[in-house]
Amino acid sequence: MRVSLFSGTFNLIHIGHLLVINLAIEKFLIDILYIIPNKIPVHKKKDFILPPKLRLKLIQISIKELKYKDKIIVSDFEIKNKLSSFSYYTVKNFREIYRNDELYFLIGDDSLVFYKWFNFNEIFNLIDKFIIIDRYYKYENKQDFINKISEIYNSDLFKNRELNWELYELINKSYFPDKIEILGLPKIEISSTYIINRLKSGLSVDYMLNNQVKKIIEKRFFFGSS
Repeated sequence: MRVSLFSGTFNLIHIGHLLVINLAIEKFLIDILYIIPNKIPVHKKKDFILPPKLRLKLIQISIKELKYKDKIIVSDFEIKNKLSSFSYYTVKNFREIYRNDELYFLIGDDSLVFYKWFNFNEIFNLIDKFIIIDRYYKYENKQDFINKISEIYNSDLFKNRELNWELYELINKSYFPDKIEILGLPKIEISSTYIINRLKSGLSVDYMLNNQVKKIIEKRFFFGSS
């Protein structure tokens, strides 16, 4: 069986997230896809983060209309976890559950600073395939992706960050590309921040969110702004 994890803040879950879910299930023949909202996003500013249980509820509402809804499970693992929402704890938990299955991990290409991840080497060993969501860079192939990692990595080194030799060696291993798959997306310039800023400005977010989710958010936080 092939299981994929898709964790993130989902603040708010929007059409871009839903598109990723559908395309990933189709392209990689995913049997079960877990959507796992963070409780404590370790990398996010705390200016406007919806309560964890509300984000969970909005995800559950949003997936009801998806074709592959029967393959999707919304997990409260990170919300219930007393520790910060580091990917390592999530991956370790699901690997223990699915010991004999293929375990995939969906990540956005805006999260490629691997050397900042807690226990990244362990994550790499626990995951069978990383599905890279190609939102920004539009890679031609896997090597193009690896070149981008090196570019980002070297750029940060110029800022006098400590060299992570373990990661440097990992990227240059022959098996590194075998753990990578690229999920190309149609160009849709939508993000949770973009939607929230539109709501704050009283602008329409029609078609960007599930309609029921839009009504809940507008009523509770933005007073019917659109």
